[in-house]
Amino acid sequence: MVSTHIKDGGILAGEEGITTFPSPVGKGIINLKAIIKKLQSMDKEIYLSVENHGGSFFLPVNETWFISRFPDLAGTEYNNLLDLAVTTSDKIKTGDLKITERDDWPVICEERTRDDIKNLKIIRDKLS
Repeated sequence: MVSTHIKDGGILAGEEGITTFPSPVGKGIINLKAIIKKLQSMDKEIYLSVENHGGSFFLPVNETWFISRFPDLAGTEYNNLLDLAVTTSDKIKTGDLKITERDDWPVICEERTRDDIKNLKIIRDKLS
């Protein structure tokens, strides 16, 4: 048995580092189809659960002390993150993606969690 938390989101690059944030499942920049397809190829029973919350997280990736904590992060992987930041910026500009403020989360939590579960099932079922 494999239990996996599914979380979609975005990433923004800035002069000081990167900021990550969660989004509704299926609305962010995470390739959930590829992840679920890979999980379905496993010879184990898979349990998916959604994880979501408001707010954002700043990561000081431009600081040597911080990036040294991730010695296995390859340059190509970091470049992929920067490419995803461009995609995130584009989605924000078109209104398809936004950061949910922490203070707003209690008001939308129940509905968003319900929608996330529904959207995750739709993605999963399309791949079955």
